[in-house]
Amino acid sequence: MIKFENHAFKGLDTEFNALYGMIQQMAAMVSEQLRLFDEALGNQISDNADAKLLDKKINALEIQIETNVASILSKYTLIGDELRFTVTMLKLSAALERMGDMAKNCVKRTIRLQRPVQPAFVSEARGLKQLIDRMLMSSMSLVQEYDEAKASTLLAQEDEADGLYKKIQQLLQQDLGDRTQLVESTHMLFVIKNLERMADLTLEIVKLCHYIHLGTKFEPPVG
Repeated sequence: MIKFENHAFKGLDTEFNALYGMIQQMAAMVSEQLRLFDEALGNQISDNADAKLLDKKINALEIQIETNVASILSKYTLIGDELRFTVTMLKLSAALERMGDMAKNCVKRTIRLQRPVQPAFVSEARGLKQLIDRMLMSSMSLVQEYDEAKASTLLAQEDEADGLYKKIQQLLQQDLGDRTQLVESTHMLFVIKNLERMADLTLEIVKLCHYIHLGTKFEPPVG
């Protein structure tokens, strides 16, 4: 378990808390973008202005994390999980930044769909969105304290997300021969591909957390 208190170096507690807080903020903003995507599916918003604003805030936090990590490494001599935690924050913030980009793109493309959006797509896309929300929350909880059982559950959920992605993909490909549905289906295919990639990135967060706490490469269980 990574502790953000009682370090030998004066000020390191504050530095670690700031890093952890910014990472959590980034994850919360990604979740907020997913909420906007859900609203776009339900025709509750007409533009992606809020998603674009959140994306800018996420980008700013990624830059701030890079600055803070550089500052920590220049001021303190770190070893073990403290060093791994600090440098891995760069990869973790990059993963969250990519998730933010993908969520923003989902909002943008969904707004462009004809209304009402196909009910089957709305239902399946919402199911995938809700699964990613749970996966993101669960994976982020591993940053401070790693849990093998939770990691295994996330592996199974990633397979579930992949199954949902393929199910929606097959549904949409049935319409690709109809020129009137070509643009619609293309937007939908991009949306579900973004969601599928977001699910993959939650697994990447699990791998990063495994490295922080155990110092070894994450290996999925055999069988």
